[in-house]
Amino acid sequence: SRDLLSSAVTELFSMQDPILLIKLKDIYENLEEVLQECNDVGHVLNEIVIRHT
Repeated sequence: SRDLLSSAVTELFSMQDPILLIKLKDIYENLEEVLQECNDVGHVLNEIVIRHT
């Protein structure tokens, strides 16, 4: 996920429209945060399942 974000941000900086660049960079960063939270939830759910089996 980190490599994908890095690649996407690198591609963004080759764009000519600075406003679009800022918008998309913010979207990618927010998406990374959301995916990390989903990963954390998955770990918690896994722990709950393990404890109750």
